[in-house]
Formats: sequence, C-alpha cells, structure tokens
Amino acid sequence: DGTSFACERVCASDRLIKRLGYLSKDPTPNSCVTVCGSSGIDACTEACQRSVCSLPHTVPAWQDQCNKRCTQECLRGRT
Repeated sequence: DGTSFACERVCASDRLIKRLGYLSKDPTPNSCVTVCGSSGIDACTEACQRSVCSLPHTVPAWQDQCNKRCTQECLRGRT
C-alpha cells in the first residue's frame, strides 16, 4: 500500500550526550529507546528526544533546542 514504516534505536551514549551538551538534562547514560514511526528520521528524532531530552528544563527554550538538535543529529546519521 506504499505506507512507509521504520524503527530506530537511540542510546544516550557519552558521545551523543557530549554533542548535545547542556541541552540534555540529566540523561541516564547508555539507556536506549526504540521508536517506530512513518520514517526513519521521525523515529530517530523521537527516540533521541525520549532518550536525552525527556526531563524538562527550567529554561523552556533549552527544551526546544534539545529537540531541534536531535533532529539535526538524526539527519546527519550521528545517533
């Protein structure tokens, strides 16, 4: 039927946490999240956000930046 479906697994590796820097708030190192979605990029982005951006920041703009950074890292294939 032409429907695309993909699953991606993202782990809160030391490398990913270092790339996101202060944008990630208290991630659990080496914890992994698997998400399935309509595309690999969407699934990767959501898994990254759940893995390293799930705890709310006291500065709301940082949460948005963390989410955007996850999208950038997934587009580069670096998660």
